Amino acid sequence: MADSQLFTIAFEGEDLPLPMCCVDLAALYDYLPGIPEETSEWMWAFTICLDRQRSAPGPEVLHHAGILRRQMDAHRGMLVDALIHSGRDPERVDTLVAGWGRGLGQICRLASEREVCRWRGNN
Repeated sequence: MADSQLFTIAFEGEDLPLPMCCVDLAALYDYLPGIPEETSEWMWAFTICLDRQRSAPGPEVLHHAGILRRQMDAHRGMLVDALIHSGRDPERVDTLVAGWGRGLGQICRLASEREVCRWRGNN
């Protein structure tokens, strides 16, 4: 994804790291084992929020973000290799994956405290 296509997601009033606008890449394409189709689809839908207010129940958000975060933590090297193999810039992959990890941590923390979570992508 080109820098010009990146946007910030405000989740429960907190800006997530910039790479979170494309976190669905981590859940798609079989880059990681153990990601259910439902979670892949949920993460894809999560990122469709540019100039749109989105919401979902906190437990649902925590469930899907938690699955992806655990699998990323357990298989980070596999994810990095898959992203490089898919043509991503090797010098930027670590920054991308680290941003996803921080963002998923934020989401899990905030979702665990709320009945309903809200987010919006801002250019």
